[in-house]
Order: sequence, then C-alpha cells, then structure tokens
Amino acid sequence: MPDLVAVTFDFWDTLLQAPDAAVVRAIRAERLLAALSLAGLDVDPSAVLGALGEVVKEFNRRWGANEQYTYLDAVEFVVHRIGVTLTPELHERLVTAFCGKELPQLPPLAPNVVDTLIYLRAKGIRIGIICDVGLSPSMVLRSHLDRHGILDLFDHWSFSDEVGCYKPDPRIFEHAAAGLGVVPEQAAHVGDLRRTDIAGARSSGWFAVRYCGIHDDHDENAGPEGDAVVRDHADLPDVLGLG
Repeated sequence: MPDLVAVTFDFWDTLLQAPDAAVVRAIRAERLLAALSLAGLDVDPSAVLGALGEVVKEFNRRWGANEQYTYLDAVEFVVHRIGVTLTPELHERLVTAFCGKELPQLPPLAPNVVDTLIYLRAKGIRIGIICDVGLSPSMVLRSHLDRHGILDLFDHWSFSDEVGCYKPDPRIFEHAAAGLGVVPEQAAHVGDLRRTDIAGARSSGWFAVRYCGIHDDHDENAGPEGDAVVRDHADLPDVLGLG
C-alpha cells in the first residue's frame, strides 16, 4: 500500500496472547478473597467466583453495545453481589486485587512481533495501539509491555478506557490517527477480530490486516474480512509493501 506512515496493533491475541479466562477468574477470586480476609471478612469462595462469572457476561454485553464497563464497575458489581460493606481502605485493596497491579501475570508475546515492530520503526513507520480494554485496565496493559521491554517501541496508545469508546467506533481510530499525526489513507491496523478490528479499520478508511496467528476469527457473520490476512507477524512488512 502506498504512502504508509503508521501501523497500529490490537493488544490481546495480536501483540500478546490473551490468558485463559478461567485461569484469570480463579486468580482474581483468590486475590479478592485474600483482600477480604485481611479486612476480617469471611466470604464463600463460590460466591466470589460466581460474581466474577457474571462480571464477564456483563462486560461482554456492554462491549457489544459500546458502553464502557471498567474494572471499577466490576469491583462494584462483585461487592454488591457478595453483600459486603465497603470502606475506602477495603475498596483500594479490592481494586488492587482485581487488577493484579502488585504481581500481574505476564502473558507471552505473539511470535515474531518484536522483530516486526523493530523492523517497522527502522523503516520510519509510526507505531500505535488501538485496544478494547477488558477488565484489566490500560495501566496494567502498559505494565505488560514495559516488563517485556517493548513499551518504548510505541509512539501512541488509544486504549478504550482512556478514549471512552470501543472499536469499531470511528472515534477510537480518529484518536489514534490524531495521536500519530496521520490521515486514514496513511494508516494500517492489525488485529484479530472481524467485528471490532477489521470492521472499525475499514469503515474508518484504514488498511485492515487480520492477524490469525493466535486466534483465527473465521466467522464470516462476525464482520468483514481484512484487506489482508497474516498468520505470522514476520509476513506483515511484505503485506504492507515494506519488505
């Protein structure tokens, strides 16, 4: 594609492999129960696990409707469901436990993504992230990048909890374009989901690349296909005309 100036990436299952949902739920429950115990509260573990399961369902509903639902909403939901009284100190403990800010698990990077990012930067390409933040806030996602030693490879970030909307809303692509100093015709977006990444990029006038190396979203009913599809990040430069 001619005149490419910037490339943005989705986060989960594009830059980093998303952790198993059941594992995350179990870790969150353990941390929340520990925080509640420190406050002298004895809560049934099954109640916490059940509340966390409902949180995921509520997030997915809100995500599909493009209504913000953050970790703060999730903590409030859990507290209400298990019926405990919050103090400011307990609230802070539960938020920290929910997010895993103290000892976050470090998900693995997608294969060959670091070399590809370094190659793109060497070609003078500006690099950004456009991410629909789930129940782990952007501060935690940035910490993952920092711990992998690649945070400085990015010029701009458009996280949904900071922008205020999810893909495919054009506003999050406009936010990224403004931050990277480009117009849509100069930008490409790489992501795994048809409904959000591909539909959002294409409707915003960006070149859309579907990455299927971790999660292959082959459901044609979910959204349009990318302008290109890659299974390995090492193939991305050629697809973008930068090989």
